[in-house]
Amino acid sequence: MTNREILCDNGYEDLVIFENPSFDKAIIGVSHDDRVIYDYDLMVEAAMEEEGWTEDEARDWIDFNTLGSLVYQDGAPIIMYGLQK
Repeated sequence: MTNREILCDNGYEDLVIFENPSFDKAIIGVSHDDRVIYDYDLMVEAAMEEEGWTEDEARDWIDFNTLGSLVYQDGAPIIMYGLQK
C-alpha cells in the first residue's frame, strides 16, 4: 500500500499532494492543519532513483520545479528538512 493510498484510507483524500508519484515515498505524515508533510531528503532520493540524476541535479530540479510552486497553493504540503549532523 502506498502512502497516497494510506492517506485516502484515513480520510485525507482531499489534501494537496505532489503529482509526481515517486514522491509518495517521501510522505511522512499530516500536520495538525491537514497538510501533507514530505521529507526533503527522501524526495531527493526518490528523484535520484527514478530519474537517474545526481544528488545535485535532483535537488536543483526539486527546488525549482516543485518547491517553487508551493507559494501559489492553498493547503500546500509542508517540506521537512532534517537537521544537519
